[in-house]
Amino acid sequence: MFRRAQTLNQASKGLFDPGVCALVKLWQFDTEEDLATAKGPPPVSKLALLRAQQGSVADLRIEGGTVSADKPLCVDLGGMAKGSALMQAREILQRHGISSAFIDIGGSSQLAIGHHLADRRDPASRSWQIGLRDPRANHLLARLRLASGEAASTSGDYERAYVENGHRYHHILDPRSGRPTDGAASVTVLAEDAELADAASTALMVAGPDRFRELCAALSIRDALLITTDGEWLATATMAERLRRDNPGRTIPLPTALPLEGAPAAAGPAKL
Repeated sequence: MFRRAQTLNQASKGLFDPGVCALVKLWQFDTEEDLATAKGPPPVSKLALLRAQQGSVADLRIEGGTVSADKPLCVDLGGMAKGSALMQAREILQRHGISSAFIDIGGSSQLAIGHHLADRRDPASRSWQIGLRDPRANHLLARLRLASGEAASTSGDYERAYVENGHRYHHILDPRSGRPTDGAASVTVLAEDAELADAASTALMVAGPDRFRELCAALSIRDALLITTDGEWLATATMAERLRRDNPGRTIPLPTALPLEGAPAAAGPAKL
C-alpha cells in the first residue's frame, strides 16, 4: 500500500499525499472528539513550522519490510484504504463463488459485482445503482448505474467539517498549503481500480475546478464528476453521458462536458 501510495502521489503530481496526516491532526480533524472541540484554524506559525518539519509520502524509502524517511512523517492511508479493502473483498467473494454482490464502505466507497435480481424483463433495472448526495443538503441529486466490477468513490467537504465566520473548514487538506481544499464541494470517481478511484476523488478535491480536466487526464480517469462550492457541475464526457442516461426526465445541471486530451480509448483506466 505504501508503494501504491507513492505511485499515485507521483501520478497526481503530489496532489494525493497521505503524508498530510500530522496536519490533519493539527487542524483537529483526526477524530470526532477533536472536531467537536475545534476552535478555528491553527495559528499560522504552528502550521508553517509543521509543514517545514514534515516530509511527504514521496520521501518514503521502502526496503524489504522496512519503511523509513529522513524527516518526521505521519502517514494516513485513509484516502485510498477503502479502495484497497474493496479490492480485497472482491477477491474473497470471488474465491467463494459469489457472482452477485454490492459492497459499501462508509457510504463513500462502493463496488458492484455482477447484477442484482430485479425485474428480469428490464435488464437496466438489474444494474447496481448508487445515489449522488447533494453536498449542501441531505438529499440525492442523481443516480448512477455501476457496471459489474466497477467501483465508485466520493470525497466531499461535508463529512468532517465546521463553519466559522461563513467559511467552511474540512478534513481534506491541500498538501501544497496545509489548508483545507477550496473550490470543490464533492467529487465522485468511477473506475474498475478501486484504489485508484479512492485516491483520485481525494486528489481531484485538491485540484479543484481549475485543474479538474488536467488531473483526470493525468490519472486516466474517464468517469468523474466535480460539484463546485458554487453548485456548478463539471464532468468528463463519459460521466456526463452516464448521468443523463441514468436520470431520464431529470434536469442534470452539467455544463458542456469536458473532453480529456490523451484520455484512453478503452473503457477501463490505465493501471497506475
